[in-house]
Amino acid sequence: MEIITVGCQSRQSALRQKITSPTIAIPAPSADAAATIAAAPPAAEQEFMNFMKETPSQQYEDLWLQQHGLTKQSLAAMSPEDQKKIMDKMKQDIEQKIKDAMKKQDQRVNILT
Repeated sequence: MEIITVGCQSRQSALRQKITSPTIAIPAPSADAAATIAAAPPAAEQEFMNFMKETPSQQYEDLWLQQHGLTKQSLAAMSPEDQKKIMDKMKQDIEQKIKDAMKKQDQRVNILT
């Protein structure tokens, strides 16, 4: 029994040494990199902040455009006829979502009555 215990203790201490000893050295960021990081928020954070400043209708428009592989810039670059087609499609989608939501609400009411 004592031999097994000694063997376990030596394995445990070897594992502890492997776990506590660093194997990868991560260099500290340079002063220039640290200044750049501190000066400008990450792009994702800035994008989120811009999104949150928009009205709900602007947010929906952005999401709809994104789902259809478009941006405000690409929409603005289109001809007026193409812009109208895109906006008409967006309007149809919104109307359909409203109708679907109303059907779901009616179904819930019918279930309760």
